[in-house]
Amino acid sequence: MTSQRPGISVSFTATSSQTSLAPDSSVISDNGDSDVGETSISPLLASQFKKKKRTSKIWDHTPFGRNQIVRNTEGQIIWRCKYCKGKPAEYLENGGTAHIYKHLKSHTTLDILTPNEERAAKTRNHLEEAFSRMSQNTNPLKRRRHDDETTDLDADKFEQLYVEWIADCGIALRMPTRESFRALLKFLNPGVLSILPTSHQTIREWVVRTFGTQKRRIRQVLQSAISRIHFTIDIWSSPNKLGILGIVAHFIDSNGELVSYCVALREVHGRHSGENQAHIVMNVVEDYGIVTQIGYFVSDNADSNDTLMNSLQKLLNERHNIIYDAKHHRLRCNGHTINLAAHAFMFPKTAPGEAPTKNQVKKDTTNEYIKPSDADILKWRKAGPLGKLHNIVVFIRCSPQRIQRFKEISEKKGLLRDNDTRWNSKYYMIERAIELADQIDYYCSKEKDLKLDSLSEQDWAELEKICNFLKSFTDATKAAEGHAHAIDRTLPIMDFLFSKFDAAQIEYADDAFMAPCIDAGWAKLDAYYTLTERSSAYVGAIVLSPHRKWHYFDTAWEEHPEWIESNKTAVEDLWKSRYAPVAKSVESSAQSLVEKPLAKNSFLAWEDEHEDSELPTLFDEYQNYISAPRIKVKDETIDCRKSQGCSVGKTDSESFTVGATFSVSQDKYWSSMGFSVTKAWTTGNSYTCNGGQNESVCIWYNTTHTTYTVKDTTRVPGEYKKKTSIYDISSPNKNNKGGDYYCMVGTDCKAKGDSWWDGNERRGGP
Repeated sequence: MTSQRPGISVSFTATSSQTSLAPDSSVISDNGDSDVGETSISPLLASQFKKKKRTSKIWDHTPFGRNQIVRNTEGQIIWRCKYCKGKPAEYLENGGTAHIYKHLKSHTTLDILTPNEERAAKTRNHLEEAFSRMSQNTNPLKRRRHDDETTDLDADKFEQLYVEWIADCGIALRMPTRESFRALLKFLNPGVLSILPTSHQTIREWVVRTFGTQKRRIRQVLQSAISRIHFTIDIWSSPNKLGILGIVAHFIDSNGELVSYCVALREVHGRHSGENQAHIVMNVVEDYGIVTQIGYFVSDNADSNDTLMNSLQKLLNERHNIIYDAKHHRLRCNGHTINLAAHAFMFPKTAPGEAPTKNQVKKDTTNEYIKPSDADILKWRKAGPLGKLHNIVVFIRCSPQRIQRFKEISEKKGLLRDNDTRWNSKYYMIERAIELADQIDYYCSKEKDLKLDSLSEQDWAELEKICNFLKSFTDATKAAEGHAHAIDRTLPIMDFLFSKFDAAQIEYADDAFMAPCIDAGWAKLDAYYTLTERSSAYVGAIVLSPHRKWHYFDTAWEEHPEWIESNKTAVEDLWKSRYAPVAKSVESSAQSLVEKPLAKNSFLAWEDEHEDSELPTLFDEYQNYISAPRIKVKDETIDCRKSQGCSVGKTDSESFTVGATFSVSQDKYWSSMGFSVTKAWTTGNSYTCNGGQNESVCIWYNTTHTTYTVKDTTRVPGEYKKKTSIYDISSPNKNNKGGDYYCMVGTDCKAKGDSWWDGNERRGGP
C-alpha cells in the first residue's frame, strides 16, 4: 500500500538495505591532493542515510555548515579543513577523527584538544577541585586500617573522591560490601582495601561529614557575597514519593564572579502550601546567616508561590524587623510562562484547571504502559486533532508489542509521547507525527480501537498549522534556557511571541479553527506580561544590557510613551534606593569654600575662572551609563567559546583568546588559556573587541607602560610549562600618556601558545 498524500510516498513492503563501503584509507588528501572544484554540497536531509546530527568538534573547522554533506568526486562524504592555504586537506567522514585532529594540530595557531585530551583535562580539574575543597578541612582524621595491605594512597583524598562519586552517580552506600566491587578495586590497587570501609554505616558517616564540611564552606561564601543573594525555588515529587523543595542561590562572590549553589533540598511535610514553603525558605536563609542579603526569587506561576512570597515578607518583618516587598521581588519563570501561553493556544476551549494535560498525563507517564480510562480518552478526543493524536500515541506506546509493530512500518522510528511537565513535548510529538503521517494512518486503519481517533485530511492540516506556530514557542523556550541569559530576555521573548500572535491574527482571521487558538494564547501571554509591571527588575535588566539600554523600549513601546516614562522613574528609584552609593560631588572641599568665606581670595577667583566649564558637578554612575553609547554585544559577554566577540566589564581589563573560557575577576590570573593580566582598572564602562572563532583577541588598557614583557610558554595538556625566553608586546598608546581601551587582533596577541604575564620583569615601566 502506498500513500497518495502529496509530498509523502512510503511503501510498507519489506525492502533490503544496501550500503556502499568506503576505501580502507580515510585520508583522501592532505594539503592539496583533491579536486576541490568537483566536490558537491547538499544539505543534510532526513531521507539520506546520515540519520544523526554531527556532534564532533571537528565540524566547527570546516568552511561549510555542521550538518551539510560534502562529497568528493567519488560520492564519498568528506571533512574539509578551512584553515589550509591553497588546496585544503580532506578526510573521509567514516575514517574516524584521529587523522583530522592530528591535522588540525598541525595548524599551530589553533588550540584544540582531542576528546581524550579533554576528558583527561576534566579529570585533572575535578581532582584539583576536590583536593582544594578537602584542604579547607583543617582537622585531620584518625583512621583505622581495614586490612594488612600497605598503601601510599591518601585516605583523606580517597574519602573525598569516593563521596563525590557516590553522590554524583547515585551509588548505593552498600557498594563497598560487595565482594565483586572490592575485587575490582583490589585488582587496580591492592592497597585501596586498607582504607575502604567494609560497612555501609561508615560510608554514611563519610557522606554526612563531607556534607557538613562543604556546608560550612558554602556558608562562608554566601556571607561574603558582594551582591544580594537571589534564589530559584521549585517543588517536585521525588521517585520515592517525597515532596522536595529545591533552593538554588545566585550571587556575585567575593572574587567578583557570578556563581550558583544548591543550598537546600528540603522535604515538605504536610500540605505543599505557600506558607509551609515560606517557613522552609526562612529556616534555610537563617541557617546560612544571610537574612539581610535576600534578593529576588524566581519560581513558576503557581498561586502558592504568591502565597510563599507574602508569607516570607511577613516572616522577615516579624522575626528580623526587615521591610521586604514581596510583589517586587517575586519573579516568574519565563519558560513556564511560555508553556502556559502555548497551552492556552493549543486548548482554547478548555479552562486551565480542567485541561486534560493537567491531571491525567502525570499519572499516565509514571508508568507508560498503564492504559488510560475511557473517560480520559473521551476528554482528549473532545480537545480536537491534537487530543486525538495524543490518544493514538498513548495507544501505540501503551505496550511493547504495539511499539514494535509500529516501528516495523516506520523504519524503526517511534512516536514521541507528550508530557505536561516536559515543555515543548507536544510540539515534538506533532512534528514526529507529521513526519510519520502515512504510517499513523495505516496503523489506525488496522486497529479498531483507534477508529474514533483516526485523523482526517483536515485534522492533519490543522496539526500542521499548530506545529508551525508552536515552533516559535520552542525557539523562545530554548533562548530562555541555560546560564547565559536571565531576566533580561523575559520581556524581549514575550514581545517576540506577541509579534507572532499579531501576524497570526491577520493570517488566520477567517480560520474557524486557528482564530480562537490565537486569541486564547494571546490573552494568556498578555496576562503575564501585565504581571511584570509589579517588578521594575524586568525593565532594569534590559536597561543594564549594554547593547540595549532604553533604546529597546524606545522601539518596542513606541506606541506607549507613558510606559517608558513610568518605567524610567521606577528603574531610577530602584537604583537610588538599593544600589547607588552616596552621591559624590566632583567639586572639592576647597571649591565649596570658594563660594563663601574665601570668595575674595584672588588666587581662588583666578582658579575658578580657569576651571573646566564642562566639568559635571555631580557624578551618578547610572546616569553616566545611560548617557554612554550602546555597545553591540554578540551572544555571551563572559564565555567566548560560542561568541564572535567578548566584552570586558567595568572593573577589569583583560585579554583573552576567542574559544577559551575566562574568569572576569580582579587581581586574579585566569584559570584557563590565553594571556592574563594582574592589574585591573575601573572605568565605569564596557568595551568590546570583535574577533572570529580561533582568532586571538586582546583587550588592553593604555597605561604609562610603553612595553609589556611576556614569558613564552608551551601548553602541555592540563598544565602550563614555562620557557626561558621572553618577548615584548608594544603598546600603541600615543605620547606615553595612557588612555582608553583598545583592541589587538591576530599575531599582535602572540597567539602561538598560552602565556602568562611576567609580573617581575616588566620593561618600559612607568
